Amino acid sequence: LVANTVGQIAQTVLVETNGSEEERQKRVYRKMLRFTCFLAMPLMFGLALVSREFILLTIGEEWTGCIPLLQVLCLSGAFIPLYTMYQNLAISHGRSDVFMWLSIGQIVVQIAVILAFHSYGMFTMVCAYSAFMVLWLIPWHHFAGRLAGYRWTEMLRDMMPFTLAAAAVMTVTHFATVSIHNLWLLLAARIVLAAVLVLQLAISHSNRSILERLWCDDPLTLYGYDYFQTETLPEDVLARRVAEAEGSVDLGDYRLRILAVSLDRREEGGTRLTFLLEMKADH
Repeated sequence: LVANTVGQIAQTVLVETNGSEEERQKRVYRKMLRFTCFLAMPLMFGLALVSREFILLTIGEEWTGCIPLLQVLCLSGAFIPLYTMYQNLAISHGRSDVFMWLSIGQIVVQIAVILAFHSYGMFTMVCAYSAFMVLWLIPWHHFAGRLAGYRWTEMLRDMMPFTLAAAAVMTVTHFATVSIHNLWLLLAARIVLAAVLVLQLAISHSNRSILERLWCDDPLTLYGYDYFQTETLPEDVLARRVAEAEGSVDLGDYRLRILAVSLDRREEGGTRLTFLLEMKADH
């Protein structure tokens, strides 16, 4: 579901940004990757959390042996939508050969993993398969990520906060609801509590997320058109928004001070607002 949702727009957006500013496609790609992680990690980790209740309530106790299998597959499945992002990135650069050979290699290694571990039992084979699916992101990043100059450190910075946050939320939810014995009540409680915690994290860290992850690596130079979406805003509205800031913006743990502002009308339409901000921790 997540892969299809993102995949419907990812390739079109990446193709449009390819060949424009050197760093623009990478910024767009990083934003879509973060959004993918924001959706995939809580959903799949959450399904792993409620897998026991889900199976018992839907198909019965005779399928309890599938519970650990579903949990392992959910953990690896959280990373599957990232494959779609790398695939679309390669195609947007006209590198269908990268897509083809990495897909062929993935199928060959998958078969080899199944043949190597099938004699050790279903659970071991599924664990090996899931570990491979996570590790296969390494060649995808190496060959497809470098097309946009996407570095390893950037990938980890984009992916790990959402992965760790989702894991922490599900851990807290598990221990907070472990004493509930009614399956329907347990399922509902875990879904509601996990959703509330994820939303709370998203809200409480939204400002910091904009500063540290949604704009760019250099916290002193932020490009306003990525935030204000100037393609749809007239110049006077942009100027008024900057003026309303009165030189300083309070964003929780940070304070921004506007150092310089420029408004440039772009040839392709719309106005680009570029401003230099000084970001300081507000202790």
